[in-house]
Amino acid sequence: MSRRNDTLGDSLGNSLGNSLGVVGLGGSVLAFACMPRVSATLVIDDTKAPEADNAKDESEPKPREASNLRGPMDLVRAEQISATKLRLQFSNPLGPLDGFDPNDFRISVLKVYSDHDEGGSRDYGYYYDFGYLGYGQALRFTAAQAGEVELDLQFTPGVDPYYCRWLESDYSYGAPGVEAVHGLFLHYAAGAIPVRDVAGNQLRNFGADWVLEGRADPPQTRRDLDGARARLAGQGLIPIACGPELPPGPR
Repeated sequence: MSRRNDTLGDSLGNSLGNSLGVVGLGGSVLAFACMPRVSATLVIDDTKAPEADNAKDESEPKPREASNLRGPMDLVRAEQISATKLRLQFSNPLGPLDGFDPNDFRISVLKVYSDHDEGGSRDYGYYYDFGYLGYGQALRFTAAQAGEVELDLQFTPGVDPYYCRWLESDYSYGAPGVEAVHGLFLHYAAGAIPVRDVAGNQLRNFGADWVLEGRADPPQTRRDLDGARARLAGQGLIPIACGPELPPGPR
């Protein structure tokens, strides 16, 4: 019975298909040919689709709002990334820095020694200006460029990043019986326009006296430390990391 019906359907379909000028559709045309005619109106929507440039990309990261910030404004990392540039990274997005003086920051080379012998121990050390070694002048920041949470500071005179690594090796090969702390450290004293985050939280001062002495005329380029001052040196300061090592080969 099923085969007979299929044959009948194909026969009718081919007959109708030929009469309508449609060949090879078989029984599938039957349903189409038997559909009642309905008047239709073609509606064209002339509303323009939004341009790609104006469309919102929901996948893009949204800026952090001031109300979402938690905790104080802190400097979490400092790194020398070239002979003339220092990069700072903050815990919160930076607020406006128009008129900010980059020399509210200052770099020190800190060397502290604890010499232990039979007669007791002696602590001594010193700060000196990063630009003073081999240049005889205080280092100055000349420009600042801010990102969301980063601040790049340009300085002069330039100091080869090798010197930062030399300090690390000098620390590694200290004299027997002498504990040493060597490194580059960052100091900060807020000026007329302090560093703030987008919520208005102000960056705290750290090592401010070295910054203030750098503003003197002439600026202090070295300070000797002994006893308790040497033992406390470096506390609360931000150590400056050495940038990526340069690849081997000619310069």
